[in-house]
Amino acid sequence: MLKKKSGAMELSTSTIVIVVIAVLMLILGTVLVKKTMCAAIGGIDSINDMMKKEIKDLYSDQNNNVVVKELTNEIAKGIYYGVGFGIKNEDKKTNTKFSYEVKVSDLGDCKGKITEKEAENYMSMGKSASTNIVAGESFEDLIKFNIPKGAPLCNLKYEITVKNNGELYGTARFEVIIKKASMINSVLC
Repeated sequence: MLKKKSGAMELSTSTIVIVVIAVLMLILGTVLVKKTMCAAIGGIDSINDMMKKEIKDLYSDQNNNVVVKELTNEIAKGIYYGVGFGIKNEDKKTNTKFSYEVKVSDLGDCKGKITEKEAENYMSMGKSASTNIVAGESFEDLIKFNIPKGAPLCNLKYEITVKNNGELYGTARFEVIIKKASMINSVLC
C-alpha cells in the first residue's frame, strides 16, 4: 500500500524578517543609485554656497562682471538642467537695480529645425528677472532648461543681457548642445 505524504513548507519569523529587509535594501539601493545618477547628469540643480564660490571665482577668470559657470552645456532631451550664472555690481553706488534677460543669440545648426521662440521655450525658469545688488556684491542664479524629447539634436547659443538702471551693463554667452538621452537617462531619470 502506498501512503500519500504531504510536505509542509514552514517559514520561520526570522526568515520572513530577512526577506523583508532584503527587499527594502534593494528598493533603497535603487532609489539611491537613481538619485545619484540623475543628479550627475542633470547639471546644476540649485545654487548652494559652494556653487556661489565657484561662480564668484569666475569673475577674475573671465574678466567680466557677468559670468556663466559652464560656457558649453550638453543637455540631454527630457532632462532638467541648470546653467549657473552671476552678476557682480562693480558700480560705486550703494544699492543698484539690475535686470537680466536671456535670449537666443544664434540658432547655429538648429536653424531650419526650430524657431527662436521654440529655443527660448526650452528655458523653463530664469529667462528674466530684476534684483537689487549692493555695491561690490554679486547675485547668482540659475537658468533651468527642459529640452523636449522631440527636439532635434543640434547646437545653439544663448546670451544673458544685464542692465543696470535700464542701461546695458554687460553680457555673457553660453552654448547649449542638445544630445540624445542615454539609456540610463531614459530608464532612471
